[in-house]
Amino acid sequence: MQTTKRKHHKKQLTSVREVKHEIIEEFSVSYSDRQIRRIMKKLGFGYGKPYVIPAEAPENASEQLKKTQKK
Repeated sequence: MQTTKRKHHKKQLTSVREVKHEIIEEFSVSYSDRQIRRIMKKLGFGYGKPYVIPAEAPENASEQLKKTQKK
């Protein structure tokens, strides 16, 4: 069981369908989407829109932008 927990912590599941697929593969048990949402809610998971976190801009980003705009 410990290896299963470690394996899934490394994998980021972002949708109910992905969680459903993992449950079917790992445990050969099928749950409806609604059941998975309920289970996830009881485990403390919530909904959130995934978004991209931009990389940090260099300190001289405005100067670099000015240089590229002049060309």
